[in-house]
Amino acid sequence: MDATTENYSLGTKLHADSYLYLFAFTFLYYDHLLTFDEEVRYIWSRPNHFSSRLFFVNRYFSFLGNIVILLSMFFAPSGPSSCHPWEEFQQFFHASVQIIVAILLTMRVYALYGRDKRVAIALTGIIVFGVGATAVSLVFSESTPAPSVFPIGCHDVLDLKNAALVSVGWELVFIYDTLLFSMTIFKAYQARFQLRVKKLEKLSIFTIMIRDGKSYYFHRESYITHSTMALTNLVNVLTFYVTGSSLFRGTLSPFASCTSVTLMSRLMLHLHKIAEQGLYVVHGDTLARPANSYSPDAFTPKENHRENLDISVGEIVESDDNENQSNFPCVAGPSTGKSTSLDV
Repeated sequence: MDATTENYSLGTKLHADSYLYLFAFTFLYYDHLLTFDEEVRYIWSRPNHFSSRLFFVNRYFSFLGNIVILLSMFFAPSGPSSCHPWEEFQQFFHASVQIIVAILLTMRVYALYGRDKRVAIALTGIIVFGVGATAVSLVFSESTPAPSVFPIGCHDVLDLKNAALVSVGWELVFIYDTLLFSMTIFKAYQARFQLRVKKLEKLSIFTIMIRDGKSYYFHRESYITHSTMALTNLVNVLTFYVTGSSLFRGTLSPFASCTSVTLMSRLMLHLHKIAEQGLYVVHGDTLARPANSYSPDAFTPKENHRENLDISVGEIVESDDNENQSNFPCVAGPSTGKSTSLDV
């Protein structure tokens, strides 16, 4: 292969790598625009709430960090000396984003399981182990700036050994996602039999999960499901091993990172629609409370969580007869005098 052909092939790969980055960034910022009005309505109206602050950290850390990566991709001078700091920043940034999302989801599952300290300790231990393993793998990994036919833009190259080290963090993220998904499935299965109304027991687990809006893989909104995020993480891990070109190893990392932030932001926005507590809203409130009713914080004393929720039997029967016309047949309605107690 002569120099001209080699440069043309390298230039084509660099263009493809840049387009994949642009697609990820466009996805993140476009969804930000789509949901900005909801952010103003549900988050900015109570900016001092701790859940709102967590939302800002998740959304705007990624928002600003990706701008820096864009600058490195398209405006930084190419070359080993100038690109190495950008590459280190990119690895640190993606790891930080995944840690933030993992912490937020852990807090959500902790609230979902009624503040069970065993759940908190176990999940926190897993996160600490994952952060340590990721840090060690990144310290021992080395990336080489790609030789560029252009005067600007930083792209890195990973051989198979270093790709395996860099992929450790993404593999752990995928495993942790799967664990949280399993825990959510289990809680949805429990909720199906905890409800005291016979009609509610006929609901499928999937219906409860859609109503609850807390599943990491199945999002209540119809835009993107959490299964897409898990699949993206898996495909990204595979690129570290099966991609023929070393330039394409890990090229889906920006998209996987942007997907995590986007889905986490949508999840928190949906929870803030249900109740002011947002990330901390307790499981029972998402199942049977009206959106404008009071919801106790999941981290307040447990005795404050036991309430009698009046679920109208007449409303449920009516909804059951018209189940094809309603997505939420169990929403609490006006009391008919017949009610069932639901312990939250």
